[in-house]
Amino acid sequence: MKKAWIVMLICLLAVLPAAGLAEGLDAEEMLPAAPAQKLELKTVFQYMPSIKPLSGTGLVLVESKEDNTLGVFTSKGEEVLPYGIAAVNVLTNGFLSVSLDKEAVNGLAIYKNDGTKVSDYAYGSITVYDSRWVAGIVLADAPEGEKDLTVNKVNYLIGQWDLYFVSEEGVSLVASLDRQQFASAKQHGDYISIQNRDGETTAYDRQFKPALKELKDVKTSYYQVKNYQIISKLTNKAIAFGFTEVAEADLPTRSVLIATALGLDGEKIQGILDTDGNELMPTEYKVVTMGDPYVVVANASGLRGLYSLAEHRLVVPCEFTNIVASTTSVNQYVNNGYVCVEKDGLRGFVDARTCTVTCPPAYNSRIAKAYGSSIAFDGETGFVLIAGDGTRTELHDVTEIPATNGDGTLLVAKKNGFYGMIDWHGNEVLPFIHKTVITLTFDSQSIIRTSTGVELDEIVGR
Repeated sequence: MKKAWIVMLICLLAVLPAAGLAEGLDAEEMLPAAPAQKLELKTVFQYMPSIKPLSGTGLVLVESKEDNTLGVFTSKGEEVLPYGIAAVNVLTNGFLSVSLDKEAVNGLAIYKNDGTKVSDYAYGSITVYDSRWVAGIVLADAPEGEKDLTVNKVNYLIGQWDLYFVSEEGVSLVASLDRQQFASAKQHGDYISIQNRDGETTAYDRQFKPALKELKDVKTSYYQVKNYQIISKLTNKAIAFGFTEVAEADLPTRSVLIATALGLDGEKIQGILDTDGNELMPTEYKVVTMGDPYVVVANASGLRGLYSLAEHRLVVPCEFTNIVASTTSVNQYVNNGYVCVEKDGLRGFVDARTCTVTCPPAYNSRIAKAYGSSIAFDGETGFVLIAGDGTRTELHDVTEIPATNGDGTLLVAKKNGFYGMIDWHGNEVLPFIHKTVITLTFDSQSIIRTSTGVELDEIVGR
């Protein structure tokens, strides 16, 4: 009889899913077999000391198991920067600061997210103006009581300011200025205004040729309104008519103009033009927040919507008090085709493809956390998941939904003491067999999980 029980136990172990042993679970801790529907994964890295997603990008920072240096890779495992790095920081507008020695005062290099090298390891501070203009600052010791900037709680003077222009054609070092020649700067599309320490401000083009002089300061616009005409100071020519005010707006890849006119009721309304005067958005709204390609706008009643400069139309009607910006994804507003909106403190969704409300605002923004195209909150009888298409799912057996990166179509959850993943309709897509929390990359392309070491798995087919 004893022998028969042993044979039965061996047979039972043979049919248990291999995934159940991935993290060293004891037989008595084993969970039920994974459901039929699950993610198809392709292992990219395995047994690594650490893998971390780089915020707001589709990149991951991987620690080498040979020498513990760092390398930068795409979420699919393609090399962007090889191992050998000591530290990487995500800057704005697609730039990275990279160091080989974290203790070096002037040891930072500038790279693009795609691995394009902008500078050598020569700077103590980096200033990104937009996706084209970026500057590296060589730090110099500051006498007692003086400083231009503070880095790691130490005061420094600017020893040298190097300005780069980055485009599809390549990278060019536009200028190298000393402290007297540089005090501040601001980009204006393909031009940049620089003020020296005598207070003189000049606008330069990308070849560093002076284009405008005697500007009041670096913020002074290159455009003005005279007799309801928008005049370019660069050409002294009118580019648009019928406006009372104009302001520049600097987007990551271009500069545009916010042009103001008076409506029939005497109220101010705004449109958006390119720098040649071509209409990008009709003069019908008020601009709340500029972005590219999406602009948060408001109607005469102050209700907000979302306008696409690329599609030349509203993708969210002006019916809401807030358009929720995503902090978990590479996309700020539209994720999986949906936009999270608020009306009087309640959250819902709009389908950006049809400009229709798919989930009327009904969920308190104080507890309903937005993850791209879904929101989740801990309700009275368990977690509640709301998908952008309006599907509501009660997750009675889920005890935690930790902060999740990505577009909201996949979420990390915890059940029976173990972590797994669900889709935005609550379907289990990765079994709940993980002792430690799973991390999704910001582009929703891969997951990072711990078994023996840290593993990166690409989600195949997304």
